[in-house]
Amino acid sequence: MRRALILGLVALWPVLPAAQTAEEVAQARAAYEVGTFDAALGVLEPAARGGDPVGQYVLGLAYATGQGKPAEPRLATEWLGKAAEAGLGAAQHQLGLLLLQGHEGLEANPEAAARWFDAAMKQGDSGAFFMRAGMMRDGMLGDADPAGAAALFGVALEMGSAPAGVALGDIYRKGLGVPKDEARARDLFTRSAAMGYGPAMGNLALMHEVGMGGPKDPMAAFALYQEAVALGDANAAVNLAWFMVQQPGYWQNNSLAYAYCLWAESIADADQAAGFKATCGQVRERLTENEVELAQELAAAF
Repeated sequence: MRRALILGLVALWPVLPAAQTAEEVAQARAAYEVGTFDAALGVLEPAARGGDPVGQYVLGLAYATGQGKPAEPRLATEWLGKAAEAGLGAAQHQLGLLLLQGHEGLEANPEAAARWFDAAMKQGDSGAFFMRAGMMRDGMLGDADPAGAAALFGVALEMGSAPAGVALGDIYRKGLGVPKDEARARDLFTRSAAMGYGPAMGNLALMHEVGMGGPKDPMAAFALYQEAVALGDANAAVNLAWFMVQQPGYWQNNSLAYAYCLWAESIADADQAAGFKATCGQVRERLTENEVELAQELAAAF
């Protein structure tokens, strides 16, 4: 009888799932990154609770972004913190972003953010170099240090960060903490544009348009503006609109120019849209009512 009772208890004991393999975790992470959130978290959440840093990172990311989990900054910080403490550079970077920006229920902490960015930099995370450089440029922990920022932006660019090339180009274009060098800025924008980065194409287009850092080339400017717009750059769309109404050439088309303005205003945030109003207003003044109607139709079709 006693032996039968023991066997019965063993039969009722729950069977625990096998631990996820590194390959399963890697596949689930890849699935999460392409938007298969629920299925991916079905593997990654148990892995996270079992102590896997990659699982902890993605679970924290889910709570940070609201993709696959409710947006919960406190839980995001908790899970990202576990992965960050384990030395995962991506988690250190993401935790730094959370702490830098702050969220409801999570006070911004630039000092802690900088420490995590520094840790991620040691892991070779290019985004951490970019963010730390931005903090130095903007003086978020004291006096602004654009020269120091330029050095870190340069490292991030060498690691393949296209936004870093734009930020570094802007430093040289303005001469912030370094000798002003428009030709170098143009080269840096060219390099980032070659990576397929819309804002770099838009900046480079403007330099070709006005002859900054090199000769004027309106045909190159027009082509670059169009590429930047195709990649969703609202600022480039407004600059393209102004180019099309005031630059002589085959591209002159008032209705299409204003359509670019309308499209840019529709995708911009409130502050950015407000900055577009002056230029777009000047474009609008050049149109007849029929041209405005056509522009509205064109913008709706974008």
